[in-house]
Amino acid sequence: MLKKSTTRKVLNNAKVVKIHGKAFYQIGKNQFVKAVNVITSSQKVNVRVVVKGRKNAKVRTYTSTGKRTRHFVYGKKSYKFTAKRGIKGKTTTSYQVRIGGF
Repeated sequence: MLKKSTTRKVLNNAKVVKIHGKAFYQIGKNQFVKAVNVITSSQKVNVRVVVKGRKNAKVRTYTSTGKRTRHFVYGKKSYKFTAKRGIKGKTTTSYQVRIGGF
């Protein structure tokens, strides 16, 4: 039994397992959680995109909580995004460029 607001890693790269027609995530050996009862924190993506902005213009990066960092990415440059996430309280979707920055 899991308590409310506990964090667990899912196995099999967050693959959905169907049991009797219902979707579950596997959290351990022979342990499953209903997919409708789970809030996902990030989704894996491996996308290479070009950042909007003027050529070589600095575009600020943010942490996963929405605070600014001292790091920048540059406009018209190609970056590989590794995770997709919505920042708490914001309506926009953010993408992780590197570990720790969104």
